[in-house]
Amino acid sequence: MSKRSLLISVSIASAASALLFAGCGSNSSVKHVAGGGAGGASGAAGAGGTHAASGASNSSGGSSGHAGSGGASGGAVSSSAGEGGMAVSEAGAGGATAAAGDANAGAAGEAGAGGAANCSEPGGSCPVGSACEAAQCVAVAGSLSGLRWDLPCTDGHATVNCVCPDTVMHTAQLQGTTGASYQVTLLFRGIVEQKTYSGGTTGLAVNEGPGGQGNAAYFVEGATPSAGDTFNIYELDVSSPAQTFYLNVGSSGIDQTFLIDYQATITMDAGATVTLTGNSLGGVETFNRGADTNPVVVPDVPPAPAAFDGQFVQMDVVSVLPN
Repeated sequence: MSKRSLLISVSIASAASALLFAGCGSNSSVKHVAGGGAGGASGAAGAGGTHAASGASNSSGGSSGHAGSGGASGGAVSSSAGEGGMAVSEAGAGGATAAAGDANAGAAGEAGAGGAANCSEPGGSCPVGSACEAAQCVAVAGSLSGLRWDLPCTDGHATVNCVCPDTVMHTAQLQGTTGASYQVTLLFRGIVEQKTYSGGTTGLAVNEGPGGQGNAAYFVEGATPSAGDTFNIYELDVSSPAQTFYLNVGSSGIDQTFLIDYQATITMDAGATVTLTGNSLGGVETFNRGADTNPVVVPDVPPAPAAFDGQFVQMDVVSVLPN
């Protein structure tokens, strides 16, 4: 039975709502602490700070560490402080003055080393979903990672088709610096049926699947979906600059699902709204069945290692660069 024939028999069925899951990127930095020098024996000075506290962003000087213990009876000598912080853009801290010992106080620790290079220097980096601007990591696209077009089968399978939600939609807003524009590289992975589109710009995506596979040719900008069939539409809209992309370009009428695993880089302005829309055009779709009629599994994407009963696409952020 074709998808179009089944659509007539199930037109009175109500489509279940699809679940959409949003993931968020992390923008936190970790500050490392380093130990100070050891305490002196009799006649030696006390140690420097036991560990250095993290200093302010991009500063070369550090704040005070904890005090070391004083030396035993004898003359005081200088001791070194612990190393500075190692987090990107974080400064190291200096050692504090050692506390008084039994007789003589330990000497003040030396200044800690400076922090590691900021994100604009060699060795600097930012969390996934953030961009490096003016030597600082700025959260931009973390809200896009993990968003999905989910069109699960909600009723029994009939030959090659199943009942599914009619339409699913999810939106997220880009962050970033007001007035700034970014190159956002996205990874698309999932199981889809093909759909005929006309026009548009192709060649924008790169295969990332095993052996260079991934059906990157399915990704197109500015096309027009065929109005003469009911095969699924997977659409991605960006409000600024205004753009529309489709993820399953092919030929309608093939009762089979296909794996997609490709990357595409899209220009997005700070504050832009990103909208994901999945439309089954009536609540019927080809269930998950590959060329061998067995379900297709997308490695490392839930519900893997199990197969998804229906069709889906998951979008994840790979990188963000300022324009």
